[in-house]
Amino acid sequence: MGKNDLNKRILDIAAITEKEAQRAADAGDLAEAKRVISNGIRDLRDYKRELTEAERSIREQFQDAKLKNRASGQTVGMFVGSKTRAAIARGRAAEGRRLSSNQAAVLQPYARAKANVDRAIAAMDRAKADVTNEAARMREGKSSSATSATSAQATVTQAPAAPTAPPPPPPVPAQWATDPHGRHQHRWWDGTRWTEHVSNDGVVSSDPV
Repeated sequence: MGKNDLNKRILDIAAITEKEAQRAADAGDLAEAKRVISNGIRDLRDYKRELTEAERSIREQFQDAKLKNRASGQTVGMFVGSKTRAAIARGRAAEGRRLSSNQAAVLQPYARAKANVDRAIAAMDRAKADVTNEAARMREGKSSSATSATSAQATVTQAPAAPTAPPPPPPVPAQWATDPHGRHQHRWWDGTRWTEHVSNDGVVSSDPV
């Protein structure tokens, strides 16, 4: 799975959560908005566990390859001269370095995706706290209005304050992601919007949104 595919899942979860939470807030249902954000956080944590499991599987595969490399040539080395044995040892060492380098390169996108998941979760946690605080302010406003109306024996019921939509969860950090317009393989997301920078088979060009 490519690094852009790994991050696309994060973008999708964030976008769906933002849309549904905003819709609930616009309807004045802050409890539902809070529930939607909690579900988004849960989905991101589930995805992080999937990434961790994928990392574990990759490490096991490379470990098997490293063990086979260490064992290679040992039997033959018993029947050859010292120079040949030295050459075989150098070959094993070079192959070991290559395997370690390849393992690091394969694992790097997963580590970055997990870091992006953590940032997205932190953003949703802040949005959830904002919704909670806004709901508390609304409850306090209604309570104060009811107390004032009772003490003054008002005959007109005071209308509650209109609900304020919570801020949507901040977007995923800047990165290459699948072009949402479908015209190119990837398009650069700058953290707030889709830009004109696009990429096809590693070649970067420009195509206005």
